[in-house]
Amino acid sequence: MIEAIYYKNPPVLAMTTHIVERRRHEDGTHVVLEQPLFYPEGGGQPSDQGTIAGIPVESVYLKDNKIFHVLGKEPSADKVHCQVNGEVRWHHMQHHSGQHLLSAVCQDMYGLVTVGFHLGERYATIDLEGPDIDGSWIPVVEDAVNRYIQEDRALTTRLISRDDREHYPRRGDVPLTGAIRLVSIAGIDSAPCCGTHVTSTGQIGLLKVTKTEKVRSCTRVYFICGMRSVNDYQNKQRILRELADMYSTGENDLLQRVQADGQRLKELEQNCRGLKQELAVLQASSLAAGHWFVETTVAEREDMQLWAGALLSEGVRVAVVRCGQRLLIQHSGDLDWDCGQFIGSVAARFGGRGGGSSTAGQVYFADQEQQAPFVDHLRSVLEAIKHG
Repeated sequence: MIEAIYYKNPPVLAMTTHIVERRRHEDGTHVVLEQPLFYPEGGGQPSDQGTIAGIPVESVYLKDNKIFHVLGKEPSADKVHCQVNGEVRWHHMQHHSGQHLLSAVCQDMYGLVTVGFHLGERYATIDLEGPDIDGSWIPVVEDAVNRYIQEDRALTTRLISRDDREHYPRRGDVPLTGAIRLVSIAGIDSAPCCGTHVTSTGQIGLLKVTKTEKVRSCTRVYFICGMRSVNDYQNKQRILRELADMYSTGENDLLQRVQADGQRLKELEQNCRGLKQELAVLQASSLAAGHWFVETTVAEREDMQLWAGALLSEGVRVAVVRCGQRLLIQHSGDLDWDCGQFIGSVAARFGGRGGGSSTAGQVYFADQEQQAPFVDHLRSVLEAIKHG
């Protein structure tokens, strides 16, 4: 294992060193530095960002026990100044250390084992496997994690030889064949890891679980640490204040007010739906009078089926309802004509796509001007059916 500067002294973000190897590839020049300052992608953690000789580092990777830095153009000299993006480095360190602490608490308290980890630009995730439990575990785990953060437990790393590794308890059933780098949180956890970390839990700052979701057999937990958590709280507090002002109520009463308004809105929507139904029936009777085939236009997609049904109930054999770029075609069911089959075989010729059943179908046109030729063709087909 490479014992690089990003392990020995993570706060070091800038230095001058030499390029000892260059490899030219289609995506740029891959260089190896005499003193590795940039962390290479691995273990669920992205690589460091920054510049070498003022050239942005596009990625960093480990191959053949060498650390390669991908540059968009080739440095003119071998002696180069390197600068790591400190904000990104700190984000990675906080969230990777936060992951170790969160995983340890989940396993100790609920038997939930971490089987996956991803560290992104805005948040991190772990995938947990274990017994099925309800969501009440999340605040319990958060409280425990943040108590350990406040206690400022020491976080240490050490290289363990193959012969000595069995003497060190560790989380995770990972097959180990050689020397390992063990990351330990005092009195809480030890786990093999190749990532960069803070030196005490207090430096994680704060850990907040933002959501969970089921992913196959796992529970995926999204979380943020440090200033990400503070910024998230500030943003949500701002939204809460603005909503409270909008409702002219206190923050503690806001949920009840929103729920009451939601119920009133549901009732209004039901009343509106009923009025739309009555209007459709009234207007359909005049549109349908003496017509075998009727076209009409509505403003909202949810009204398309309502109007088609109203027209058919008034004796129309075929109803075509237009809403923007979409057409609904429906017939009464006593025609020897397959609507869905017609759409599937004809729509593409006019720039549309869609399908449906034997009695009803929809067609969508990316270019609304292509609707008219399609409808003209539809009219000719229906005229032939009517007089056939």
